Amino acid sequence: MLLDDLEGRSRITMPELRAIYQREAGRGNFTRVLAEAVASGSRQLERNGAWLLRKWVDDGGPLPAGEWELIVDGLAGVMDWVARIELCRIAAAHPALLASAPAEIAAFLRASADDPNPFVRAWALTAFHVLGQSHPAYRAEARRRLAKGRKDPAKSVQARLRQLALAP
Repeated sequence: MLLDDLEGRSRITMPELRAIYQREAGRGNFTRVLAEAVASGSRQLERNGAWLLRKWVDDGGPLPAGEWELIVDGLAGVMDWVARIELCRIAAAHPALLASAPAEIAAFLRASADDPNPFVRAWALTAFHVLGQSHPAYRAEARRRLAKGRKDPAKSVQARLRQLALAP
């Protein structure tokens, strides 16, 4: 039912997504269905599933290792730009998730840092910064990517980099 709700229409509004979240978040298989949506290859499922997943983890909901592994395995196939942003936001806000597969997540962040959409680039740089902070093997690359990002003409990228500079 949840997957049908997430893929039923071409666009789901934010109030509709919030209502779906309120209705479905208590179900036992909620995170599993969201992981399957994100890794599905359907742009609509990716987008809606990633938004709900970010809401879940930002609200403190646990993300079982198996579900995160399913998402990580599907990262290379995530094409929807909103889904890519949401996944970068999850990585940036929840560094503990990066420990499970830093190489795979770094590959996703590299591709996202070169995305034509400046908002995807901005959040990918933020997440790569966090990856570099939590995994020394990526620290030098994170510094190089941030330096390259400072030359990005997009205002959204510059705004994200200013936020990183202000972070404690």
